[in-house]
Amino acid sequence: MLVTGAALIAALAPESPEPSNNPGSAVSPSVEQGEVPRGVSQRSSAEEQDASAALAPPEPRFRRRGKFVTVGGGIWQCSAVQCAEFSVGPRASASAGYRWPYVAVRGSFVYEGATFAVPPVDEGGVVIDVGDSKVHRIQAGIGADFHPSVQGRFDPFVGVGLSFISESIRPEAPLLDGYQLRTRSGGVTVTAGIPIFVTRSLSVGPSFNWTSPFAETTCEIVENDSAPDDQTCISRAEDLEGLNDYERRLARRQVTRPWSVMATLRYVF
Repeated sequence: MLVTGAALIAALAPESPEPSNNPGSAVSPSVEQGEVPRGVSQRSSAEEQDASAALAPPEPRFRRRGKFVTVGGGIWQCSAVQCAEFSVGPRASASAGYRWPYVAVRGSFVYEGATFAVPPVDEGGVVIDVGDSKVHRIQAGIGADFHPSVQGRFDPFVGVGLSFISESIRPEAPLLDGYQLRTRSGGVTVTAGIPIFVTRSLSVGPSFNWTSPFAETTCEIVENDSAPDDQTCISRAEDLEGLNDYERRLARRQVTRPWSVMATLRYVF
C-alpha cells in the first residue's frame, strides 16, 4: 500500500529539466521592437547635431537677403535752364522692400524742398518785385535694384524706378498771396550707390539719383478772395502743339530733371 502511494505521487509530479552543460542552449530574453541590443553603440543626438552643423554651409558674414528699410538725406538740384534760379535744397527719402542675392524690389517716398528766385516782373512799365518762391516736391514710386556682389563688406548697386511726382511753387510776395504753380507728372529714376556694411545687418554709404519726368501737367491756381478756386491747367503735349522742331527742342530743355546726392542707411532683417 505504501509502495503504491509513493509510485502514484512520483507519477503525478512534473519532470524537472536536466541541466545542460552547453551555454548556447540558454534561452535569450526577447528584444523589444526599437530597443537597441546591449553592446550596440548609438550616436547621441548631440553628436548628430554637431555632424549636421559641420556639413551645413557656413552662415554669411553680412546679411544681404531679407526684408530691408532704407532712410537717407542729402541735397538736390535740377538740370534745366530755369534751374539756375533754384537753390540747392534738402532731400529726404525712405524706402522698404525685399532683397534676394542679386535683386531687390522696393517702394519709396521722397521729399525735396528749395527756394526759387523769381526775377522782377514788368507790368506796363511798373516793375513788381515778386521775391522768392518756395518749391516743394513729393515723389512716391516703386523700383528694382541690381547688386552684383553677394559677399564682402561693399554692396554696390544700380537701379531704376517709376514714380508719381507732385511739385508746387508758392511765391512769398503778399501781392501774389494764394497763387500757386502746381506740376504733376510721372518720372523715371535712375539710381546708384555703394553701401558699406558696418555691422552684420547695417550698412551706410553714398547714393546718386537722377529723374526724368514725363506726361507733365502744369496748373496755375489762384485761391484768394478776388478769385476763389481759379485754376488753369495745360499739359506738356498741349504746350508743344504748334511749335516747330527748334522750338520743341528749346521747350524740352526747360523740363526740370532733378538729381541728388545722398547719404543712406540700410538695415536688413
